[in-house]
Amino acid sequence: FKIKIDKKFFLLKNWKNNKQLTNIERVNNINQILSKKLKYISKIRKINSRNEFLLKKDYYTLYDFIDGDHFSGALDELKDVSLKIGLLFKNLSNLNNKLKRISGPKYFTKENDLTIKSIIKKRKYWNKIFGKKLGVKLSNNWNDIYKIYNLNKKHKIPTQIMQYSHYDLHPHNMIIKNKKLVAFLDCDSLKFMDPGFSLAFACLKLSKQSLIKSGKINKKNSKKVVDIFIKKVSSNYPRIKKISNNFFYYSSSEVIRRILIILSLNLKGNKVWNKVLNIQID
Repeated sequence: FKIKIDKKFFLLKNWKNNKQLTNIERVNNINQILSKKLKYISKIRKINSRNEFLLKKDYYTLYDFIDGDHFSGALDELKDVSLKIGLLFKNLSNLNNKLKRISGPKYFTKENDLTIKSIIKKRKYWNKIFGKKLGVKLSNNWNDIYKIYNLNKKHKIPTQIMQYSHYDLHPHNMIIKNKKLVAFLDCDSLKFMDPGFSLAFACLKLSKQSLIKSGKINKKNSKKVVDIFIKKVSSNYPRIKKISNNFFYYSSSEVIRRILIILSLNLKGNKVWNKVLNIQID
């Protein structure tokens, strides 16, 4: 929530009661460490000397509000954002090893396999489950989704690096002002994991936005924006060079992981993320 107190604006985050307090404390601790080093990480305003407080069974955290617009895809913005992503990951890689870790997402799990089997069994009901438009779209793209899932699972890339990473860096989690990044949002997406998944997904989402903005959606321009991302990130975070050759594996694995989460929810009757399913298939 955006709230106003004494003529100043703040962000009030509701963690919901499904989050364990220990994990909230760990995330807020990392947020506090980063905000002292990076000005585009929102500072937490303590309430009763704590980073989080309880209100009607839910935990909340109050942050400074940083004004701006979401990442538009302009080339100048892409260059600046990529530089600062490199700086963010550099600082995340330097986090004290004594910090208690919050593990990141899992890939190619038994649950994923069960979801795929279940969704295939119900294929003739897809239009009923998802609605006709989304059902047809899933059906038209299913062979690619299924093929890439199996290829990636079979040829799993060995993990070269493990560190804290922000695994949800997309245009709506970046605030821009005067063509410069002023804030990264959603710090509860900071998890200890292989940074390849995070960086490749960020590259995919930001490059796609830049291509749409330019109106030149072709192979040559695609390569150009991806190269800009990797080059700018590497100036602060050279480790990206070790993993950029496997960006297709990393990015497609992350996209399919998200698709499978939404498919699994639909099998349980939960359609809340279906608009995101449309985006992930695209």
